[in-house]
Amino acid sequence: MFQQTWYQAAEKKEVFHDIEDSSGNLEQYDRRTMAFENKDRILDFFLTLDSYLTNTADVPPKERKILELYSQGVWVKGKNGIAKQCRVHFNTVYYCIRKYKKLLR
Repeated sequence: MFQQTWYQAAEKKEVFHDIEDSSGNLEQYDRRTMAFENKDRILDFFLTLDSYLTNTADVPPKERKILELYSQGVWVKGKNGIAKQCRVHFNTVYYCIRKYKKLLR
C-alpha cells in the first residue's frame, strides 16, 4: 500500500527516475550520468553560492573560505582538500556546505 502511494506521488514529479526495475532490482546507474542529468541544478547552485558570497559580508571567514574552495571544485578530503587547507575536520566542511545549501534553496 505504502509503496504504491509512493510510486504515484513520485511519478508526478518530473525529475524522478526510479533506479529499480519493475521487479525491484537495482538498475545500473552511473553517478556521472546522474550528475549530467542534474547539471543545470548544480550550475544554478554554484552561481547562486558565488553571488551570495560576493554580495553578503556577514559570512564568517572560515565558512567563506570553505565555500569558495568548494565552488572552485576542490575536494573535501585529500592531501590538498578543503579540510586540510582550512585546518578543520571534514565533517565541519560537510556541515558548512549543507548549511548553505539549505539557506540558498
